[in-house]
Amino acid sequence: MTPVVNEIIQGATYNKFQQVLGSNIGQEPGWQQLAIMFRLTQSAVQLVGMGTATALKIKEMTLQYFEDKFASWIIGQGGWVSFYIHVGLSLKVELRQ
Repeated sequence: MTPVVNEIIQGATYNKFQQVLGSNIGQEPGWQQLAIMFRLTQSAVQLVGMGTATALKIKEMTLQYFEDKFASWIIGQGGWVSFYIHVGLSLKVELRQ
């Protein structure tokens, strides 16, 4: 277990959760920071066990952190479509009739 994941698991409050993530992924939002946030919190949930009270708390804090730090930034980038452009993927939309 990495020290960061351990801190996420042991963090009792959202403020502590914010501090741990902020000090490890940086304060400025970006696609890489978003990916790291999801990876760290996914690891924490896996370690405590899916469906546990601690896992649910981690998921709720992750959602709140996402909303606080990344949601408006993603909109400012042009939405999720800009992620595909950033990583060089093409979007193909199939219209089914």
